[in-house]
Amino acid sequence: MIQRILNITGSISLLVVIYLINNEIGVGYLLQKIDIQLPYNLPQLVSYIFYIFMVVVYNGLLVFLFKYLRPGELRNKNIERLDADNSGFLAMILAYVFVGLSINNGWTLMTVLLFLLIFNLCGSSHIYNPLFYIFGYHYYYITSSKTKILVMTKTKYPLGATADFEQCGCLNDYTYIDISKNNE
Repeated sequence: MIQRILNITGSISLLVVIYLINNEIGVGYLLQKIDIQLPYNLPQLVSYIFYIFMVVVYNGLLVFLFKYLRPGELRNKNIERLDADNSGFLAMILAYVFVGLSINNGWTLMTVLLFLLIFNLCGSSHIYNPLFYIFGYHYYYITSSKTKILVMTKTKYPLGATADFEQCGCLNDYTYIDISKNNE
């Protein structure tokens, strides 16, 4: 459950960065809010680079923690179709950008983040994090007779390929991460 929450916050962390950059909120301003004064003013660009760096580091930590996920297994005999999910990436990025640009205050941001967290925790949805593309992961939908599952793997599969995912970590019942040795 804790790893699910961490992965959900990792996937919505991009929204926070877009909000901070769009509203020109620098690190110095955030530190002033908690009564920490810097001896000099940081340029906004430094703040923006810091925000992006922190999001990438946080998501890198999540990738490291994949090996501690609940184990799962997906066998080829149960897989009817393996399809690359290229369209989900663009839709997710655009959703974060447009929502992040339209939020105009911190309370609205917190409300949106809380709703996203609750919906992802309680819903039977795929946990999709576009930032994992940076770490070399590809997203595939596996269709079986009963369900459609999202699998993240570093292995690139051609159209119509078959695959066994013997060592997977489960984020939820619909999202798996291939953690096999050749995947690290």
